Amino acid sequence: MKFDQVIAPLGMDAFLSQYWEKTWLHLPGSNGRFSELLSWDDLGLLLENARLVPPHIRLSKDGQIVEQERYVSTLPGSGNAPRIDTGRLVALLGEGATLVLQGVEEIAPRVQALSSSFRDAFQCRNHVNLYASWQIEKGFDLHWDSHEVMVLQLHGRKSWQIHAPTLDY
Repeated sequence: MKFDQVIAPLGMDAFLSQYWEKTWLHLPGSNGRFSELLSWDDLGLLLENARLVPPHIRLSKDGQIVEQERYVSTLPGSGNAPRIDTGRLVALLGEGATLVLQGVEEIAPRVQALSSSFRDAFQCRNHVNLYASWQIEKGFDLHWDSHEVMVLQLHGRKSWQIHAPTLDY
């Protein structure tokens, strides 16, 4: 997948002149439009094998960070690195926590390819975070970002509230 496919049916010129750093844009698409980027099975394999530990992985619930001791453990003995306890992680997600993975472009090849396409289109670096939740509870309180954000819905559904900027630039 390439950047042009993400902003379709807009072209790059229209996107830059009308929306980029100016206003928000919602481009509805078919269900599963971006699901090829990372499947649930892919995510499971990443959680099992990528040796993710905070701050690259974290959980949030009701606007609060979940203590990492609740889903990260270290086997007894010297030299053992902390690892995600997937059973406890899944239990917390089932209770309404939201999973946040930072730097997904570093560990998921199809996401890396799209990230590279964004970098080429904008001639600047970018970072890809993944947010996943299984319940309707909110993971985060109302907040704002100091940088441009693009959201690609991979699976399921989510209600988003987008507010007009309160501060220029």
